[in-house]
Amino acid sequence: DEVVDLAYATAPQTSFADPILDITANLPASVGLLQEALAARVRRVVLASSGGTVYGVARSLPITEDHPTKPISPYGITKLAIENYAWMYHALSNLAVVVVRPANAYGEGQRALSGQGFIAAAIHAVLARRPVELYGDGAVRDYIHVSDVASGIEAALDNGEPGAAYNIGTGRGHSNRDILGLLEPLAAAAGLPVA
Repeated sequence: DEVVDLAYATAPQTSFADPILDITANLPASVGLLQEALAARVRRVVLASSGGTVYGVARSLPITEDHPTKPISPYGITKLAIENYAWMYHALSNLAVVVVRPANAYGEGQRALSGQGFIAAAIHAVLARRPVELYGDGAVRDYIHVSDVASGIEAALDNGEPGAAYNIGTGRGHSNRDILGLLEPLAAAAGLPVA
């Protein structure tokens, strides 16, 4: 009766290495799922997109759902293309699609070396007594626990307006250095260095 589409075969990091794979591994399968949902006459489809990459460079903070979408990564471009197919099926065939755009999720069981999830990667490095590598210019991200993402998806499934997009986040930003600062006392208490 309902579909929650969380499937995606690539990560932001891998999308730059192979933009064509990002398209071919994700777009056809997602459009196919929308077609199947339409044929099966499901009550609602919740499509998980991206809370950061579809927007591109932030013009204002916090980013609201009406912020312009100008992705600057292959991952964000493909995510936005999937959203646009969902909007098309909603507009032309009345498929009840709700898009959720989760921020940077973290939580128990997250794969530390998947190329997605700074918090898991940082904890993994600390536990392995390896230095935590920082890249970039200290960009600020909205980190949200996976249980809160699940609650947001459930709310969209039960109460979301078809044809609407909803950001799922905390509304508070943290740099990777901020995250290391939060991890440092925990690591120190366990006798582990944070370098």
